[in-house]
Amino acid sequence: MIEILGSPHDQPAPSSARAAIVTLVIGATYERAWTCLCASSWAQYADRIGADIIVLKDRIDASDVSRSPAWQKLLILDLPWAKRYERIIWLDCDIIINDSAPDILECGGPLEKVGVCTDSAQLSPAQAQIYLEGKTKMKFTPQSVLISWPTAMRALYARHDTPPHDVMINTGVMVLSPAHHNEVLKSAYAYPQFSHLSEQPRLSHCLLEQDLAHFLSPRYNWGIIETVELVLNNGAFGDESPEFIAQFLHIIVRSQLKCAYFLHFYGAMTLLTHYADSLFPQTAEIAVAAE
Repeated sequence: MIEILGSPHDQPAPSSARAAIVTLVIGATYERAWTCLCASSWAQYADRIGADIIVLKDRIDASDVSRSPAWQKLLILDLPWAKRYERIIWLDCDIIINDSAPDILECGGPLEKVGVCTDSAQLSPAQAQIYLEGKTKMKFTPQSVLISWPTAMRALYARHDTPPHDVMINTGVMVLSPAHHNEVLKSAYAYPQFSHLSEQPRLSHCLLEQDLAHFLSPRYNWGIIETVELVLNNGAFGDESPEFIAQFLHIIVRSQLKCAYFLHFYGAMTLLTHYADSLFPQTAEIAVAAE
């Protein structure tokens, strides 16, 4: 079942499903991208694992307009309808699901833990070295990169006035238990936003500090932006035409989707909307499907 709630406080239709995939889609750009490129893969996946899909189209906390809508995910377990589910699978709306992805509920760990992936975990040590060099314009030895990546993560926490850790959790995919995790999410919600990373540093700290993280395969939160930047930041293109580059990026998307279970376009919304516009040139509307 896919249900789209005009207000997060509306009551979804009755359901016997034990789990729900929940997301937030605010604004025409995100609606269009999710509808055109993501919704069908989510529907097939939810049907396979026996989960509902609930799409929120507005903020849960209507007064919180100064921060990114990403913070609203921290309030989903406080909604009355969430408590009827054993598990809530939170997915950011810029994710395409591979049609052969295994059931994330079978990998999510005990109910007391939050199933998560660390940020950029799909990178090999060699790729991490190249990625850091492109980002920082510095050179690292193969030995130092093993130290430099945790150092870079700790610096991110420090810039957010948050106790540091060697890893950052990417909070775009989480397997949650309404019975166990509402309070830790709400505790992170009370923190201010410092940058485009939104709730991620603070929620990462809360989960790691309380030993609540159960780490999933990075294939469940496979970012495409790192692969794109590995190509673009290292001079792969010269005088090639925009059409050639667009076709090359299309090949990257297809190849990365074959690697990923959940292909996440964090930091690459422009790329996702490009595909929505090129593949679906006519204006699309989200269709509500209810059983």
